[in-house]
Amino acid sequence: MNFDIAGFQEVSFVDYNQLNDLFESEEYIQFNAESQLNYKKANQNEDEKFNIDGNSIVIKKGPKIISEGDVKFQVIHLSPVRNCCMLSIIFNGIKVKLKD
Repeated sequence: MNFDIAGFQEVSFVDYNQLNDLFESEEYIQFNAESQLNYKKANQNEDEKFNIDGNSIVIKKGPKIISEGDVKFQVIHLSPVRNCCMLSIIFNGIKVKLKD
């Protein structure tokens, strides 16, 4: 996959990071928003291959992002197993900002 910024929901990234299967992890910065309560455990799912840790935003490293210091990441917990994540960045010289 080749992208600058992507958002992913219902991702496994704690014990096994499935995002690393999608792209070269050295080329991207991951911002992972872990749920307060693991979805699999909360729903007593017995499937060994199933897991949801939370949501993620992934940004490609490079000249379009000035530096990691220009990134602000925020997680909002909507319930013990649901969350959303937000990002403020300077991308291609344009400030994309969370509301203050």
